[in-house]
Amino acid sequence: MNAQAVHDYFKALQERIVAGLEALDGKTFRADAWQRPEGGGGLTRILEEGGVFERGGVNLSRVQGKQLPPSASAGRPQLAGRPYDAMGVSLVLHPRNPYCPTVHLNTRFFCTTDEQPAWWFGGGMDLTPYYGFEEDARHFHAACRKAVGEHYPHFKHWCDQYFHLKHRGEPRGIGGIFFDDLAEGGFESCFGLARSVGEHFLEAYVPIVERRKGMPTFVYMTRCDGCGHCVDICPSDIMHIDKTYRRAYNIEPNMCWECYSCVKACPQNAIDARGYADFAPLGHSVRVLREEAKGTISWRLKFRDGREKNFVSPIRTTPWGSIKGPAEYAAPRPENFARQELAHEPEALKVPGGLPALRRDQLKQGVI
Repeated sequence: MNAQAVHDYFKALQERIVAGLEALDGKTFRADAWQRPEGGGGLTRILEEGGVFERGGVNLSRVQGKQLPPSASAGRPQLAGRPYDAMGVSLVLHPRNPYCPTVHLNTRFFCTTDEQPAWWFGGGMDLTPYYGFEEDARHFHAACRKAVGEHYPHFKHWCDQYFHLKHRGEPRGIGGIFFDDLAEGGFESCFGLARSVGEHFLEAYVPIVERRKGMPTFVYMTRCDGCGHCVDICPSDIMHIDKTYRRAYNIEPNMCWECYSCVKACPQNAIDARGYADFAPLGHSVRVLREEAKGTISWRLKFRDGREKNFVSPIRTTPWGSIKGPAEYAAPRPENFARQELAHEPEALKVPGGLPALRRDQLKQGVI
């Protein structure tokens, strides 16, 4: 048994995870080292208001003492009063975009430091989505299975039990793996399993965040009052009202083409969407404020480097009632269906003679 080797690994694991998350987010974790008067200390790495993560922490700790407190030995009375050494890495990450799930990881080691030391490993990782995607669940659990091999069915069941919310009768998220009191098979075998869990974390989580961090159109449920304006205006018919909670939600995020119609129409400013990469390429957040009394829409862009840009435009550039509705137009003539323009397009765009179009005699022979 080699406690120092375990601590050295945990320290290196924290550094690798932080480096991987900084590459994903674009912002640096700040460091806060601390000491425990009774023995030991740790290093807390914190990220706040990042490009991808609203808040997250990756913590390393090692605490030592001369006497294990009664609360810690209640389940193991044979360890009461013995000197101890406990260490581990734990993290929780909360992304900005709710299509990215929250994640938790913990891997730890405990031992007594007397003449006949007792020791064990524990840990695991689990995923808590706000919007569930089957492919994300499959990916995460495949990485968990890869990390622990034949132990996966047992560790998964253990996780499902450990994180079951009894007062709600439901699991917390989609689970993952969890284990404790791991000592069977010898120190090297158990240490190897704990290392495998730590090494597979980024593989399990980062691809999911990369896939979801740019997904558009999400609703702040605490602001939405279920008015349905977004449902009426969405050109793709993908904004719907949840019948149970009376809140709007996007039923097909992958089909959203980010027209911002719902964002601008929402009277509660409850809808957000990712910004277009052409006008905000540096990583940013976008907030849109519709003010009916002023007749304006304000756009506030906050870039990853701290700069902010604000734009104000009128809600519309033509007088209310000046635009004809579809029923006010005459039905298109049959020959118009063979034209390249949309119905009523030349009239609506006010282009004399219609839009420019290629004729067949202008195209190379054999093209059509």
